[in-house]
Amino acid sequence: MTYVLSEEPRTSSEAFDALLNVFGSEEFTSADAMTVLETALELESGEARSEFNRLLRNGAIEEAE
Repeated sequence: MTYVLSEEPRTSSEAFDALLNVFGSEEFTSADAMTVLETALELESGEARSEFNRLLRNGAIEEAE
């Protein structure tokens, strides 16, 4: 499954900004996103997964069509 960035979150998000800097409007997998979040924000894998899921729930990330 691939994802794209949708709308910017209502509150400032370093995770969204990191993904935007790497992917822009391109599609990416959750594994790609985890790698970016772990590297750019120095997060552990569980923390990166939580950030990804939070952005997904908030509509900042959505499934690509």
